Amino acid sequence: MTRVLWQKEFRQHWPWFILLGLMIWVMVVFTSFVFNAQGTGAGVFTGIGFGLWLMMPVAGLILSHLLVYSEYQVKTQLFLEGLPLPRWRMLAVKLWLALFLSLIYAAGGVMIGWGFSAGTEPVTPRFLGILLASACGWSGFVFGFFFAMGFLGRFRGVIFLIIAVTLVVIMTTTSIPLGEFP
Repeated sequence: MTRVLWQKEFRQHWPWFILLGLMIWVMVVFTSFVFNAQGTGAGVFTGIGFGLWLMMPVAGLILSHLLVYSEYQVKTQLFLEGLPLPRWRMLAVKLWLALFLSLIYAAGGVMIGWGFSAGTEPVTPRFLGILLASACGWSGFVFGFFFAMGFLGRFRGVIFLIIAVTLVVIMTTTSIPLGEFP
């Protein structure tokens, strides 16, 4: 039955999954070219990091809206809850799908950057593994956060605003260097 739930999600949202991947990878290519054209010595991988840092929250927000919020909005969640399955299994399928897609998007972005850096920057397998682990960790965190926020429905805007204001207050009133944390 889990396989059927995976197929349902892919059949329902496959154009969005492809569009999100292309959007992320195009932004990674664009930022890589921009960082190389600036001549600051930042290199391709700084552009890739900036592209993933910029686009993963956008993709996470869209994906959580598709997988969680839209199910409740169009009332298909009621049908899914009527199936002879525990609710946790349906949520686990959606969460694993979101994490799986986030890993594909992040790993694809790093591999595209690795292709751009061929011959210009020395890349060892260990360095590539560190980049992949870092990008996949960031994307997994972002997609997991937005997946959890998708359950808040219309209250998520208020929660986002509270988080943003709290971070601004912490950055302006304390000496905690939030910009130096990963």
